[in-house]
Amino acid sequence: MNGVLVADKPSGWTSHDVVAAVKKKLGARKVGHLGTLDPMATGALPLVINKATRYARFLDGGEKVYLATMELGVETDTYDSEGAVTSACEVTATEEDVRRALSTFTGRIKQVPPMYSAKKINGVPLYKLARKGVVVEREANEIEIFENEVISISIPFVLERDLCKVDMPRRGRSFRLRRTHDEPQAPGMRRVFSIRGHDSGRNGRLSRREYHPS
Repeated sequence: MNGVLVADKPSGWTSHDVVAAVKKKLGARKVGHLGTLDPMATGALPLVINKATRYARFLDGGEKVYLATMELGVETDTYDSEGAVTSACEVTATEEDVRRALSTFTGRIKQVPPMYSAKKINGVPLYKLARKGVVVEREANEIEIFENEVISISIPFVLERDLCKVDMPRRGRSFRLRRTHDEPQAPGMRRVFSIRGHDSGRNGRLSRREYHPS
């Protein structure tokens, strides 16, 4: 079997877990994925199978749509719900403040990937260095956010949808988490955004809903 398969990754699975499961199920010799999703994240994980793997570099730079629930007023060391809380504050921002702040976050933007990301430096994933307490310099990636839609707000939780493109391949995690941490400030919000679960404990909510190859 050769081709592309889009898996609906469940929470708790790594992207590698999905690759391994599909490889075993299909008896495939080669299976690769087009962009890492966090274990906590769910949604579309495109896979290339056998001979299709040679085309991966032409497919992994497309547009992606993410849904994420953010909790205002909380910051963690990993920028997501799985890290230790490093800062917290009372949220005094109104819904109007939140919508105004988020509306400014579109266009082409340079972002430095967080240490807790799958990006590799000299062949070593950053998150492995971060777990050892090592911090290294990282180059900024250029991303483009075409649409940023606020679906619902129930302070301190915000559910939003983003249509974006990351120029550097396989930077889904780096974009999603760093982008949330870098949201512009508004009164009573401070720079303490974090993806944490709304009615889902510490599992968080981050879902890649669509993938559009270039």
